[in-house]
Amino acid sequence: MKKFAFPLLFAAAAALASFTVMAPKHSSKKPVQTPALAWFDFESGYEKAAKEGKILLVDAYTDWCGWCKVMDRNTYTNAQIIETLNANFVAVKFNPEKAKTFKFGGKTMNNDELLLWLGRGKSYGYPTSYFWTNPGKGESVLVSVGYEDPAKFAETLQTVLKRKGS
Repeated sequence: MKKFAFPLLFAAAAALASFTVMAPKHSSKKPVQTPALAWFDFESGYEKAAKEGKILLVDAYTDWCGWCKVMDRNTYTNAQIIETLNANFVAVKFNPEKAKTFKFGGKTMNNDELLLWLGRGKSYGYPTSYFWTNPGKGESVLVSVGYEDPAKFAETLQTVLKRKGS
């Protein structure tokens, strides 16, 4: 029994030492914090955009939409997208499949009516980004249908910003 005790003890000590040597060193640098995208419900987002003269981005999604989840995960977490949206837009999440009444700008609509109103009588599928360039002042709504990766969505945002300026 004594013959096995020393090698067993030696093996345990060597294993413990290897974990100590291989342990990751803690960095004194703090991780870089990416600012979060500010999302609003439709009514408060509309009021904020109208008051501040910003573009209202309405992200139409559903709970079952796979590409909506990919866009949330890849596009709406991109630092450049977040910076552009927070500076120039008011972002709203809108699930047309959830029954609700919306009151904004002297209008009252249910979820189905709002979806059709945003799309000028058409429903496009999901995800769809509706850009209302002058909420409270004009009815111009630009539509971008489908998933867009960060590079494509950045181009879309620049196009919308140029449209608002003209």
